[in-house]
Amino acid sequence: MCVKIVQNSDLRDQFLLNFNAESGIKVDIRSIRRRWAATSQNFDKKRRLFLGKQYGQLCRLIASQNINVVIATINLFTEVHQWNRHNLPGYFEVYLKVPIEELRRIDSKNIYSRFEAGKLSHVVGLDLPFDEPKLADWTIEYNNWRPTKENAQKLLEALSRKYPDDWKL
Repeated sequence: MCVKIVQNSDLRDQFLLNFNAESGIKVDIRSIRRRWAATSQNFDKKRRLFLGKQYGQLCRLIASQNINVVIATINLFTEVHQWNRHNLPGYFEVYLKVPIEELRRIDSKNIYSRFEAGKLSHVVGLDLPFDEPKLADWTIEYNNWRPTKENAQKLLEALSRKYPDDWKL
């Protein structure tokens, strides 16, 4: 079983923290990307597609050992979504739909301000187009935002409906 949470590691962590996660693992993309892409700061579409498939292959390897995998990524490309759906057992995609204005306002890593200053490129949603997930199993619209703990509970409920034998309330 692989749960992919698009864009929010806080939701991933809260989900694992509050709900029996002893048979699960969180995949920390930042740590992995630093190791896999340590020699490259190039995160253009080609590189992001490559990394997205690498993350998927890692999740498939872990899931093949009967371990639930929860990963938070920003791989908003149809090719990655399709690969995941066809290759990951029990794939469940969560899409956090946040307006670009809100992402700019939050900007905890100064991504958007660095982009505006011309110091950063290949930013998804700005100079790098993205494919909005069309088949996400669960979508959270920013205008219906709940506290992270409540979203984690709603995620568990959605998983329990789709996979009642694997995710129990």
